Amino acid sequence: ANGCADVAGFEDMLFDIDRWHQGKFARLLSKLDSYVEAGGRTVLDNSVIMYTNELSNGRAHSFMDLPYILAGSAGGYFKQGEYVRLGRAQNRRVVLVVLQ
Repeated sequence: ANGCADVAGFEDMLFDIDRWHQGKFARLLSKLDSYVEAGGRTVLDNSVIMYTNELSNGRAHSFMDLPYILAGSAGGYFKQGEYVRLGRAQNRRVVLVVLQ
């Protein structure tokens, strides 16, 4: 009873599932970026969309050090391309990186 370790190719399966979800996320972002609102900004520019996985390590069922993707700038509220240190948790750095 080793969890996923007993299933041949489980890592590839998890990777494929994550890639499928991220593809759907990218499609959503592309659609939101294609709708232009008043003032010339897109819906994506005026929004913040978050993507995350429910677990950072599926085999261990751990949620520690869970990565997040934030897309959009909330109408300019978030500065893009900025690296922000949010704090420390058990000697690990927690950071926020907002990309264009």
